[in-house]
This record gives sequence, structure tokens and C-alpha cells, in this order.
Amino acid sequence: MSVRQLSDRCPIISDWLSEIIGMRSSMIYRKRKQCYEYRNNSEKIGASWAQKRKLAREGRAVIIGHCPSWLRQTEDEKGFESMPERVKLVHRVRAKQEPSHANLERN
Repeated sequence: MSVRQLSDRCPIISDWLSEIIGMRSSMIYRKRKQCYEYRNNSEKIGASWAQKRKLAREGRAVIIGHCPSWLRQTEDEKGFESMPERVKLVHRVRAKQEPSHANLERN
């Protein structure tokens, strides 16, 4: 079987045409698979964060371990505690700020 283009009447060989169709089908399949993987990963990550939020509400865990430098995570990893020497430093820095900046940040 051969197909002819209307514009220049040049024949298109059926093998070439089936190759093009095969490549197009392959690209569509890969795109669908990629979209499925994105959706699946998104659902997994969403479920993981929902679990973390649930544990944090119950007081059984902290969502993330990152915190300001004047805090540290407790031994049981269920909360944070302040470090007095660093808290004093933060208060000193705040006290030395220009009054206009200090008032804006407190409001």
C-alpha cells in the first residue's frame, strides 16, 4: 500500500507512514504514563504531609526539624525548646534595631 500526498503527488511508502504512526503512538503513551506518574507522586506526597500534620496536631511529632537558630528540637522530637543564651542575643539585636523597624516587625 502506498499513499500519495495531494500537494506534489509524491508517494509516501507505507513503511515510512507506519513508522511515523508508531512514533506518534509511542510519544502519546509516554506522555500519558508521565502524567500518571506525576499524579501518583503528588498523591503520595500529599498523603505524607497529611500524616505529618495529623501527628503534629496530636503532639506526637514535629512536621519538620528546621527551626530558628534560637530553638532546638527536644530529645523526643515532639517539639522545640528555646536556648536561653541565643534568646538573649536575639533580644539584644532587636533592642539595637532602629525603633521604626522594631515596631513594624512586632505588629
